Amino acid sequence: MALLEFISYLYGKGLIDVSKLNEDSIDGLDCRFEALKHVYLAKYFGLDLGYWDKPDGNDVYPDTLQHEFFALDLTKVKPMSAPSELREDEYLSVVSDKSKDWLSMAAAILREKELGRDYSPEQIDFNKPWQNLEFIRSVYADVHRLILPLAPAA
Repeated sequence: MALLEFISYLYGKGLIDVSKLNEDSIDGLDCRFEALKHVYLAKYFGLDLGYWDKPDGNDVYPDTLQHEFFALDLTKVKPMSAPSELREDEYLSVVSDKSKDWLSMAAAILREKELGRDYSPEQIDFNKPWQNLEFIRSVYADVHRLILPLAPAA
């Protein structure tokens, strides 16, 4: 499964707006971040595109993913069915009604966990003071209730 196909799947499900992905604007940047969060979260639902195989700092977005993402020919994005590796029902039940902020916070919580830093919501609040602590607690609970139980054992 290539990145373009997964972006096409997300587009087909209405989870991202490809018309803004390459815009040089705040909306375009916001759209790109949202798509990158989906790529990251999908690995917890069986679709690992391989971008996190090698350590690439603490960033949720490895350089290789960013370069490939910005090189995509978005004119080739067409609605596609779910990749066979993706546990689609589980994935959609978790992400389909979530905000961009939720996706971002969930990805950050999961990445910190992967790096061996299982921060409490209060520690996350200290590191992300622009987020409301109640929101952080809510996403933290969601991640532990909805995503981690479904993740395959490492």
